[in-house]
Amino acid sequence: MSSLVVLALASNDLWGRLPYNVGVTLPNLLVFNFCFNKFTGGIPGSLHNLTNIKVIRMAHNLLEGTVPPGLGNLPYLEMYNIGYNNIVSTGDDGVEYIITSLTNSSLLKFLALDGNPLGGEILESVGNLSKVLGKLYIGESRISGNILIHASQGSHQRKK
Repeated sequence: MSSLVVLALASNDLWGRLPYNVGVTLPNLLVFNFCFNKFTGGIPGSLHNLTNIKVIRMAHNLLEGTVPPGLGNLPYLEMYNIGYNNIVSTGDDGVEYIITSLTNSSLLKFLALDGNPLGGEILESVGNLSKVLGKLYIGESRISGNILIHASQGSHQRKK
């Protein structure tokens, strides 16, 4: 199975912990889609070691814990969707940690963090996300601060 590039098991009735080493056992994975199931435990940290991965979708499960390190090492990432789980912040930075980690993912088009108790403030670093980012979902995440709408790194605008 090490040659597998797409693993899509979305919208089923699957449960249990996601294997932490999925990124080691499936080193060529480009798409990891496990949305709309009942998986528990944390986000497998080894997914963030798959430097060629394009899509990580784990929304609408029962995942908990923090976003593992390595998120900033995914230059080809186009979609990161961990919405509607119980993912929390790694400290005082809250959602800002995740936003800052993704500034190296220049191909990111879709980011969904909504429905997680991340907390923190949305700072100007949201303007440093990918120039091609078309969808940003961070509602229902216990964030605070001013809404900053301005052009950064180009002529695109972002809204909360």
